[in-house]
Amino acid sequence: MSKRIYLGLDIAAGVLRAVALKRGVKKHPLLKGARREKLAEGVVRPGLREPNILLPEQFAAAVRRVLTPLSGAHEDRLSVALGAGTGLVMSVEVESVFKSRSEGEEMLCWQLKNRLPVAPDQVRLDYQVLETTDTGRCRLLVGVMAKAVLEQYEAVLAKAGYHSVVVDFHLLSLVNYYRPRFDFGNDFLLVTIEEQEFGLQYFQRGVLRFCRARQMECGADRLIQELHRTRISCHNEFAGSVRAAVFLHSTEPEAESLRETVASVFEREVVLLAPHREAAAQISEGQYRELAAAIGAAERMM
Repeated sequence: MSKRIYLGLDIAAGVLRAVALKRGVKKHPLLKGARREKLAEGVVRPGLREPNILLPEQFAAAVRRVLTPLSGAHEDRLSVALGAGTGLVMSVEVESVFKSRSEGEEMLCWQLKNRLPVAPDQVRLDYQVLETTDTGRCRLLVGVMAKAVLEQYEAVLAKAGYHSVVVDFHLLSLVNYYRPRFDFGNDFLLVTIEEQEFGLQYFQRGVLRFCRARQMECGADRLIQELHRTRISCHNEFAGSVRAAVFLHSTEPEAESLRETVASVFEREVVLLAPHREAAAQISEGQYRELAAAIGAAERMM
């Protein structure tokens, strides 16, 4: 009997990245295959309010091309990572634990109504309890998407023949990949710089406190402005971030130069993350770094 395959799909504005994982020794994830497909311009346009897939037939065909060689004849379960422009991720503090899931969703929609991309009755909201204090206060990780955006992705993936059992965001999938593999310590900043996405996450005592993501072209001047702006926003909210270790994930060819740029903005040493290559096939470090979010997504199902 063959081992089950776990599929992860990282969807960006211009590219699909897909992986197939299997359980290795001691249930350790093993990368069995990976594929990348460039999307034609105009197929997907990330956005918070309106459906993102402008050419559904072309998108579904691209999904089949990238996943069918990995999925085999029977596997249709899929874990998806969506880019920054598709939804919002927030770290939110509440007075106490909610009595039920539905009460939590209702209360959060009310508490966050001024930050939602669309009207409360038009959003899909999910949350995870990160920590509970001795006084009963809770810090939550909250993800929000417009129903129209999420439901279109689910419907077009289904049309391509795949059932999206987990839908998450690119930044969180990166964290899901890196956290089991690296010792970040208790307090750290994770900066993400990719072709069309910038992100910063601050963890205090291992708990996510601050998260910001931007869909953007990371030209030098724009990037430095965004780094400064985001660093100041994080510091104003969490003064302790000024002492946190800084790590960088980047898929850009000039990643080492970007590391120096981030170090100059944050005025401290920056560690450039190098993914662990746990693959059955030969994949370069640069290619593997591009697959980190897709791997982190697939591992959500393992």
